[in-house]
Amino acid sequence: MIISNCVINLATDKRRVFDEAFRVLKSGGRIMISDMVLLNKLPNSIMNSITAYVGCISGAMMKNEYIETIKSAGFREVK
Repeated sequence: MIISNCVINLATDKRRVFDEAFRVLKSGGRIMISDMVLLNKLPNSIMNSITAYVGCISGAMMKNEYIETIKSAGFREVK
């Protein structure tokens, strides 16, 4: 099992994070993630803010894009 608590938003290549997580898990393994996702786009002032990045806000992805990124790495039953 892999557990992630609000750190994937700090990764610039989230697809690579999920690809690597899928690679190292044994068959039937699980990944549990607590991360921020967006329901609406953020204004540029927040997207370009270092404070917002460090607070895991500006690194957040749109919810549907985040879920599709996880699925495209091979994970199933993504909720």
